[in-house]
Amino acid sequence: MKTEKKLKEEINNILSEIKEAGKIDSKESGKLERKLKKKLQYLKTCLLYLETRPTKTFLEKEKDRLLNRIDLIQKQLQIPENIARSEATKIRSKFEKQWDVPKLKIHLSTINFLLK
Repeated sequence: MKTEKKLKEEINNILSEIKEAGKIDSKESGKLERKLKKKLQYLKTCLLYLETRPTKTFLEKEKDRLLNRIDLIQKQLQIPENIARSEATKIRSKFEKQWDVPKLKIHLSTINFLLK
């Protein structure tokens, strides 16, 4: 399981990488810098989550709960077979957005990251 100390070290490493990327003037360095900033924001979110001191068992239970919830929501969706694939994708996307499945998936990926 990830610890606050490990995450703070990763954050410091990314901050130094952002400084190095800022010294270089090119399109690739800008792209790298945006990517690193996005990862930095993700790690800060994970750090905030760890500051609540969740136990490993709690995280595992939360993971199971999220998986079950996502599964139940996806089982409710019934798309007719005679619809075009692109139309079915649009329907699925709208349905999942209505039920906040993308947010649940982000929460689930954060928990998986913390459990590693």
